[in-house]
Amino acid sequence: MRDSLPHVSTWWPQILAALTTGVTHAASEGINRAIKTDAVHLYPNAL
Repeated sequence: MRDSLPHVSTWWPQILAALTTGVTHAASEGINRAIKTDAVHLYPNAL
């Protein structure tokens, strides 16, 4: 838990905004992850 504290304090304004407004960028993060996963499977030797 101690290792995550600096990370949480860095992102606290964004965390607070998400908690108070209910607005997040989770959908775009999920789409980005799916694209990256597909790219790795389609082009395994690209990197």
